Amino acid sequence: MVLCVACDEAVPRPMVKLIEGRPHCRNCCRRKEELSLEPLTEEERQGLVVVRNALETSVPYWTNFTTVETPAQILPWLYLGGLDAAMNFDWLAQRGISTVINLVHWWELDSRLSERSQDFDSFLYLYASRDIRLCIVDAMDSIAFDIQEPWQEVEVVLQECASAGHNVLVHCAAGHNRSAFMVVAWLLQHEGMSLSDALVLCQQRRNSSILSNVGFRLQLVRNANRHVGEPAAMVREMSSADKVTAITDMVRYVAGDATEQLTRQVTDEIMMTDMIRQDSRRQISALVRHCSGKDKNS
Repeated sequence: MVLCVACDEAVPRPMVKLIEGRPHCRNCCRRKEELSLEPLTEEERQGLVVVRNALETSVPYWTNFTTVETPAQILPWLYLGGLDAAMNFDWLAQRGISTVINLVHWWELDSRLSERSQDFDSFLYLYASRDIRLCIVDAMDSIAFDIQEPWQEVEVVLQECASAGHNVLVHCAAGHNRSAFMVVAWLLQHEGMSLSDALVLCQQRRNSSILSNVGFRLQLVRNANRHVGEPAAMVREMSSADKVTAITDMVRYVAGDATEQLTRQVTDEIMMTDMIRQDSRRQISALVRHCSGKDKNS
């Protein structure tokens, strides 16, 4: 465990990032990045909390950035993944994927192809020779990047695939930020899902953390505000079952166990609505220590 100099909370080493040589937990790093997005409206700030709670309540968020080789099936015809998976042509054929949307920026793509001893022309041929439609949409994974224009291009292709009944894979380098934005935006704007539900679905299906880019989070919030019409409708309250699952994950993460008795004690101690709070990790950590008898002051 390492002590974060910003919040004085002891966190596992994988959750620590050194800033000017000093350890900061990932949560404090994310909050600092969110401050860089200012000025924001109160509506936008609340939206970022919605996104944070939808993604980071599932523990451990910051320690699950593994690259998943197999793309996730989000809808019967819509898949989300990374570049390595997009070049697994046997897998694409097995899933009947006839369209691939590539969001890797051109210079990044060129570099990655060089690592594979491939050039761009041979890359294009790999798809054309298999009769797979390849749509390359330039997008950068940075907080300041405006991803709305790429989204408009992707949205058109997804509409065409949905109408024609074609299976499609949306991917970026790792299936984490750019492609995840596109899939969440589609679920929000075309499948009638709330922002929180779309985020939870993608992260669960991906079996890996998504959307650490706070700039992309903000742009999803703005999309939700525009298309849903009112901030309250942007998020659907977590079900009791989802909250209990989140608390169970917290217990397992803090105590190394998730016994039914300990989980019930913690669940009884905390009001369910309080689970959706910025300080939920610290709150539940204290409760777990207390309920498991590990709090010396209890």
